[in-house]
Amino acid sequence: MEAKENSSSLIVGKNLHSLLLQSGITIIGLAYAIDMSVNHLRTIRLGKASISSRTADKISKFFGIEVSLLFSSKPIKLKNIRSIETVNTFHRDNSKNLEFFANKKEENSLMYFLRKELLKSNFLEIERDVKEIKQHCLEKYNRNYNSKALSAQLLRLFDEGYLKRSKKFANSSVYLYTLK
Repeated sequence: MEAKENSSSLIVGKNLHSLLLQSGITIIGLAYAIDMSVNHLRTIRLGKASISSRTADKISKFFGIEVSLLFSSKPIKLKNIRSIETVNTFHRDNSKNLEFFANKKEENSLMYFLRKELLKSNFLEIERDVKEIKQHCLEKYNRNYNSKALSAQLLRLFDEGYLKRSKKFANSSVYLYTLK
């Protein structure tokens, strides 16, 4: 019995994951939409928790599908996400909440900002350290990034070949970054 329940949980988790991807809604957004705990929905999505009939009903109503589809091993394909009234209303009413939508969450990410804004500006045409870059992001773009996170992403851009990096002082761990 436990193996069957575990298999069912994995199927539901896979289907929930698919529905979230197709709708562009994050697990946080869905939790808000159907008034559920984010952590509980995460465990369901991972296939580590069985789903109650009440929860299955809430999810299926939100996505405009039959409850039985959540338990089906056949992949769920939403026909037209914009034609699902509940999903469409959710998108319209919550469009400014970046945590609710996968694509907007990415747009708000540090790496997205660095690639789309900072690398395309002329700011890194001369060498800058993390402190200068952080200050520039705050003053020009009103983005207050954590120095450690900023440093990690700049290192990643260096590793990917977008930036040059050199030590500011011979025996320090402060680096200067510039465009390649």
